[in-house]
Amino acid sequence: MFSLSTKRKLRRWFYSRSVLILLLILIVLISTPVIDMYRNYSESRELLYDSKERMETLVEQGERLERDIEYLESDLGKEAELRKRFGTGREGELMAVVMDFEYKKKIDLETPEEGFWQDIKERIKGIFGFTSR
Repeated sequence: MFSLSTKRKLRRWFYSRSVLILLLILIVLISTPVIDMYRNYSESRELLYDSKERMETLVEQGERLERDIEYLESDLGKEAELRKRFGTGREGELMAVVMDFEYKKKIDLETPEEGFWQDIKERIKGIFGFTSR
C-alpha cells in the first residue's frame, strides 16, 4: 500500500485542473462516436418503420388493383365502366336524369348577375348596333 504522503500527492495530482481537463477532453472524444452511432441507429430505425408502412400500402394498393383488373375483365365490370364513363345504356333501355334542387341553385349562383353599369353599357351598345344579346 501507499503511504499517506504518497496518497496525498496522487490525490492532489489526480484532482489537478490539467488532469480534469484532460479527462473531460477524453470523455468528449469517446462520447462523440457513441452519440453519432445512436443517431444513425435512430434514423435507420425510423427509415425501417417508414419503409414497412410504405410496403404495406403498396401491397394493399397492388391487391386492390388486382381486384379491379379481375372485375374489369368480367362482362359485368366492362358494362359498369362503360355506363360510368360514357353514360351509355343497353339497347332499348331508357335513361332518366334526376336533377337536385340544390344543384340548380348552385348553377344559378355561378351565373353572374348583370349590374347597373353593365346594363347601361349594354343599352349603349344596343343604340349603336353592337348588341351582344
